[in-house]
Amino acid sequence: FIAETFALAITAMTIHNFGDIVDSPHSRLTNFEEWQLGTPLNDPDADSDGATDGDEVNKYGTDPNDDDTDDDGLSDGDEIFKYGTDPDDSDSDDEGLED
Repeated sequence: FIAETFALAITAMTIHNFGDIVDSPHSRLTNFEEWQLGTPLNDPDADSDGATDGDEVNKYGTDPNDDDTDDDGLSDGDEIFKYGTDPDDSDSDDEGLED
């Protein structure tokens, strides 16, 4: 009982303390959102693909923990910034071949 109460108190403090605070490396996610996603608070781009965690979640719909969300061999960042293809679709132009 004591351990469960302590764990609940720690969880409540974490949610209270991190709920609305934007993390310092400017990932465009609150610390609480980073905690929910399992991304590090001190790294704005957890998967090192060139897109911030916040943009991956809120703008592109990609996974901030996976550098190649659609598993087509191109990083999400390259698809977004270099090739202009859809990082959520392994065959962006629907010609039957992966990007």
